[in-house]
Amino acid sequence: MRVGARQDDMTVEAELNKLDVAASPAALRERLLDAVIADLLGPANGPEEIVDDLRVSDRYLIGRLGPQGQQLPGSAAAEFNMDDLDGELDLAGVDDEEGTAEPRPAHAVSMQPSSMGMSFVVRGDAQALRITVRWGHYRREPGEGEAYRTEKGQRKVWRRVPVERVADAVPLRPGRITTWHPNPDQPDVRVEGRVRWRNAHWHVTLFLVNGQKEPRQRNQPKDTAWLFQPELIVESPDGTAIFEQRPQTGGDDDPEQNRRAPRRHGCGSHGFLRCGSAVPSIQPGLRP
Repeated sequence: MRVGARQDDMTVEAELNKLDVAASPAALRERLLDAVIADLLGPANGPEEIVDDLRVSDRYLIGRLGPQGQQLPGSAAAEFNMDDLDGELDLAGVDDEEGTAEPRPAHAVSMQPSSMGMSFVVRGDAQALRITVRWGHYRREPGEGEAYRTEKGQRKVWRRVPVERVADAVPLRPGRITTWHPNPDQPDVRVEGRVRWRNAHWHVTLFLVNGQKEPRQRNQPKDTAWLFQPELIVESPDGTAIFEQRPQTGGDDDPEQNRRAPRRHGCGSHGFLRCGSAVPSIQPGLRP
């Protein structure tokens, strides 16, 4: 039995129970996809959700940018500290049939990416881009209400703070894009990029970078330095369609060059590009 289990453990099952069996197959697939993404990527319970778990990085398995200098744990025990417990009783292990505690398996040792980005081609007559960034910043703080009350006070939970910032008119000119720090509360998170002029088109590369350092203090949870559910969205400032397909570099008689060339998405008819850690896509309607 788990003490303090998540209230949203049954997210996918709950969504499936609400499905209208009379709906079209396409609608059912879309609902199922939305439920799976909410469960794995989040936020499952809204933009300002509460996550009642030891770590947000254990709750959501995809769509996260880790901090710089991630420390590889030597053992599972090295990842925990007393400030993380906050009344949780399941850390000692899981009782087997004889009532003895079995140790939890050690976490897999791996490094998480700290940045994400995209490259695209813009019409030569375009003058600027509108860039939007979004992510979830989870803070560890005492929960409110009787549900979180313990003998030592209010048990801590994770509260999501939604972040959304917009750069309205980033000029298109050759060279590096001026580094943008979207959130004053997280000054080490930045957007970087480069613009190149080739064949009468703008070739742009953009990155959202989590430059925060992983906390080393025992009283500062590591997940405060992570970005969850990050998004990077690019569009024209006036909403017009400015994106072009990347030109093929090889001819029809060069199958090797054609194989290596980027896949065509027909971007010229679309108004904006979106990059997210769950399903990178060209919007609206296309999923590469």
